Amino acid sequence: MSIKLSEFDYKYFVKNHFILNVVLGVLGILGFVTIKDLSSYYIIYFFLISYILYFVFCIFIFMKARNTSDVFVYARHRYLSCYLSSFCFFLISLSIALNLGEIYFFGLIFLYVLFFIFIFFFNKNGLQSKEYWSILDKAFSSEENIELYDLFFLISKHKYKSSNLSIFIAIIISQITFVIVMNGFLKIPSAYEFYIMSGVFLFISFFIIVNMKLSVIYPYYFLKQKECIT
Repeated sequence: MSIKLSEFDYKYFVKNHFILNVVLGVLGILGFVTIKDLSSYYIIYFFLISYILYFVFCIFIFMKARNTSDVFVYARHRYLSCYLSSFCFFLISLSIALNLGEIYFFGLIFLYVLFFIFIFFFNKNGLQSKEYWSILDKAFSSEENIELYDLFFLISKHKYKSSNLSIFIAIIISQITFVIVMNGFLKIPSAYEFYIMSGVFLFISFFIIVNMKLSVIYPYYFLKQKECIT
């Protein structure tokens, strides 16, 4: 089998992810500048450094991928872009939490670190699954060509028989929730609005990482392994 990249692969794995991350970064900055009564300079520096590094890394991996037609480079760009998206939603959640007080800011950071430690070992153990590797190996060993897009969603379609729209659906739901909460459709007291919105964006951040396991992490490490072999 051979994987042939197309213009669609470039748009999906490189261009669209880059645009999404830039838009999220801009939204994150807009959320940061709306923080009320921010007087702690170390928190200001934290956000400034985080967003500077975020955009530098976005541009760096995009420039590495835009001028090549390498399957593994495209896969790596999607892999890293998903983590960037998750991190940006986390920064947005932190920005909203600061309106509640610094204790919530540090509490979310602590929760995020614990989550990452848990998901790291969870995914590490999951990568030992022979069932998922056999699905990729079977497709890779086939004489028929397969598109990079199809390879990435091979496991999730086999396991859940579903499409790849889950992340986008989560983002849409978050925006709907934001509108409902901020416009008072649910008659939620204003004192709870920041709690809800901070939790929604934190949930999306976690959801992106959890959703990566089958449709990003497995295919990426599979291609990484094949890259080392070749």
